[in-house]
Amino acid sequence: MGAHRGFSYFAMCQGVRMAGGSAAAFAIDHWSGDDHAGRYGEDVFAGVARYNAQHYSDFSTLMRMSFADARRYFDDGSIDLLHIDGRHYHDDVKSDFETWLPKLSDRAVVLFHDTNVRERGFGVQRYWAALSQRYPSFAFVHGHGLGVLGVGKVLPPAVRDLLDVSADEASASAIKSAYARLGAAVSADHRTSEAREAATAAMRGEIDQAATALAEGRRRAAEISARMAVLEAQRTASQARHMDERARQERTIARLTMELREARRAQRELVDDRQSLKRSWLFRANGVSLVVRRGLAAVARRWRHGRIEPLFDARWYLHKNPDVARAAVDPFGHYLSCGAVERRDPHPLFDTAWYLASNPDVAASDINPLVHYARHGGLEGRSPHPLIEARWYLQQYPDVSERGLSPLAHYLIDRADNSCDPHPLFDTSWYLATNPDVAASGVNPLIHFVEHGARELRKPHPLFDCRWYVEQYPDVLREGVNPLVHYLSHGAGEGRNPSPMFDTNRYRSRYLGSDPINPLVHYALIGASKGLSPSSPH
Repeated sequence: MGAHRGFSYFAMCQGVRMAGGSAAAFAIDHWSGDDHAGRYGEDVFAGVARYNAQHYSDFSTLMRMSFADARRYFDDGSIDLLHIDGRHYHDDVKSDFETWLPKLSDRAVVLFHDTNVRERGFGVQRYWAALSQRYPSFAFVHGHGLGVLGVGKVLPPAVRDLLDVSADEASASAIKSAYARLGAAVSADHRTSEAREAATAAMRGEIDQAATALAEGRRRAAEISARMAVLEAQRTASQARHMDERARQERTIARLTMELREARRAQRELVDDRQSLKRSWLFRANGVSLVVRRGLAAVARRWRHGRIEPLFDARWYLHKNPDVARAAVDPFGHYLSCGAVERRDPHPLFDTAWYLASNPDVAASDINPLVHYARHGGLEGRSPHPLIEARWYLQQYPDVSERGLSPLAHYLIDRADNSCDPHPLFDTSWYLATNPDVAASGVNPLIHFVEHGARELRKPHPLFDCRWYVEQYPDVLREGVNPLVHYLSHGAGEGRNPSPMFDTNRYRSRYLGSDPINPLVHYALIGASKGLSPSSPH
């Protein structure tokens, strides 16, 4: 809690890496600064995010939010090590500890930063003095100080040994002195590194000055060359003005001849187009005659400005169907006449084949699936895509049906911000907070996950781990299926687990019985708030 430039946090991550154990690490911070750390710009978070992605992204997650907002993403009794380094006023430190106390496990250790700082209103030392009377503790006093507090009732033996040493003044002093020497050596190396970087920066400054001078010299040389080119052009123009009349006449004749040939070619093309229009007035698709040129144009005009338009992404359709792009036909008309029959999708969040399979009455009616959804399906609570749970969405946001909107249309264009969740297992706020590049791009978060995020194994929800899922079930990766879609469509029914922290079969048998609801969806909507166990197999 409180990561700033990541020095302490990445030291712990490196410890996890060197120990070779299994762990999940989270850094929680606004990355905008406070009264004690000072205010800083976006470059600080950018550097932390870049280093995390390069070294620890397989188990480390950056959560750009307040401590209070982050608390809901952690189960009670789930945290083994908590490092508190937020704002350092007494009441802030006290609040951080007490509000996160229920989240600590029975083997938990809490680290308090800056226990040896007493100026600028720092209150950590005063609160530490009170806590160390209630819990086993050990205080390192070199530098700004670090307090180690044994909160759990079943502490690891090594931690217990360290805390017990506090009662032996000589042994405690020896340990503190040893760590102080090690810390001084690290600080010295850091100062040396900073001095080296400063020298490098100065050298780069000199190089930049030299480069600027060189650029100025080149600019002046370019000006001289430009003046010489103008003089040469003037000389050439003077010669051109004195060309004889015969040469000008020859050029005019050649131009007129070319224009005549072009006019004749255009006339032949008009005749060919007329014949083509006659031949292509009708064509047959699946045994049904369709009036193409006029009929589809009329349908397209009627619908293009209606409720169906936001649900059809013409640019995306042409990108996904290069044969349509090469044919240079209207993409909307193509989908209405052929694309739906061929099970092509009109939008990243409308799955034609899935919609027809989920709604056999629509498939039997021969109505275009997108037209059916825009006219009827959306308001009837039918889902256009496996990751848009329409009935749940309408319950969460009742104004959608009151205004005559479909869930997909509302999620795409009518929402005021990115606060709407399209599915119980797609947490929009979480996805944007843990993927700052997506938040910065402004792209719809669910479209990003469907088009890119799933392939990049990004997490759509704290309870579903795409990377772990495909590592456990490599057939999903081989088939190229979206991991979350696979779990919702097949995985849960086959008893597959969405993460190492959730056991699908145990949860179903313990709490659901014959209820057909997806176990993880039940836990996200109901089970977690009731304190039901996710039944981790580990």
